[in-house]
Amino acid sequence: MRLAIVASGNDSGLGASYVRAANSLGHDATLVPADELVAGGRGTALSRRLHAEMFVSRRLLQRLHNSLLKIRPSLVIVVKGRFMPRRWIESLRASLDVPILNYYPDHPLWPGYTDRRLREALFAYDEVLTWSENVAERLIDHGLQCVRVIPFAYDPVLYSASSEAVEPRWDASLIGQYYPSRLPFVLAVADHDLIVSGRGWRQGAARTPMKDRVQDRTYAGREICRIYWKSRAAFNILAPSNTQAHNMRTFEIPAARTVMIATRTPEHEALFGEDGAILVDSPDEARFALIALAEDSERRLAIAEEGHRRVSGHTYSERMALLLDKWNDRVQ
Repeated sequence: MRLAIVASGNDSGLGASYVRAANSLGHDATLVPADELVAGGRGTALSRRLHAEMFVSRRLLQRLHNSLLKIRPSLVIVVKGRFMPRRWIESLRASLDVPILNYYPDHPLWPGYTDRRLREALFAYDEVLTWSENVAERLIDHGLQCVRVIPFAYDPVLYSASSEAVEPRWDASLIGQYYPSRLPFVLAVADHDLIVSGRGWRQGAARTPMKDRVQDRTYAGREICRIYWKSRAAFNILAPSNTQAHNMRTFEIPAARTVMIATRTPEHEALFGEDGAILVDSPDEARFALIALAEDSERRLAIAEEGHRRVSGHTYSERMALLLDKWNDRVQ
C-alpha cells in the first residue's frame, strides 16, 4: 500500500515513527512535512484568532495538495491536523479519491485545547483514530461515527535498552511539558539529583526551590532515551487531560529499560501489574518509591527488566498493522 503521512517533519515525531513502521511492514510510506498545518505556529495560530486563517494557510495548503498529488497515495493519514479546515480536507479527498484518516495524539475536545473549526474538521475524515477509550467515547458523544482506538507505542529506532552498562547520572528524570499537577511530584523529590526539562518549567517552577534546577529545553527521541539510560528512575505523571489511560512515555521509558514511576491508572495496572513499573497516586508515594529504589538496586533492576519485557511487543509496527488492517482490502 502506498501511504502518505502528513505530520511534523521531526525525525523523532509520531509521523516519522509511523512511516518507519509502515515501511517495515512492506508498505511504501512517505512522510509529508506540514508542521504549520498539523500542529500550528505563531502565524497560523494568530491568523485563526483574527479570523484571517485562509490568507495565511492558503499557500501552505496548496503546497501540501501538490505534494500529495505527486505521491498519489492510496491512503492518507494526517497526524493531528489542527489547522487543516474541513472544506479543504473534503476537497483533497475529491481530488485524490482516497480515504483520509486522522490520528489525533492529544485530546481534541479538552477545554482550552480545541476550537470550533477543529471540532468541525474531524467530521471530514473517513476515520478518526485516538489513543484512548475515554477520548473515543467523547468523540462518539460529539457525533463522530467512525472512531477507533490505536494506543500509543514506542519506536525501537528511538527507544531501546543500552547495549552496554551505563553509570546512572541522576536519581530521577522527568522529561515533558510543565503542568501544575506535575510540580508537586518534582518538589517531593527535590532533595534528590534530578533532571527536569520541558516547555514551561522555568516559569512554572519560578517561585519554588526548583527554580534554578529545571530547564525549558525540549529533548526528543534518542536524546530522551539516553537520559533514561542515565536515570535510576523516570517519572511519567500524566497530564490533566489524561488521568485514566496512558501516554507515549508509558512505552518509551520501559523500552529504555528504565524503572518508570507513573500515575496509577487502569491501563497502567493492566499493562504492568505490580512488577513492571511503580504506580503511584500521590507525590508522597513517589518520594517513598524513589527512596526505596535507591536502597535496593536489585529490585530496581528487576522492575526495569520486567517493564522492558512487558512493552516489548508494543511497537509502532504492531500499531500500524492494526491501523491498516481495516483498510487493506478497501484500497489499492
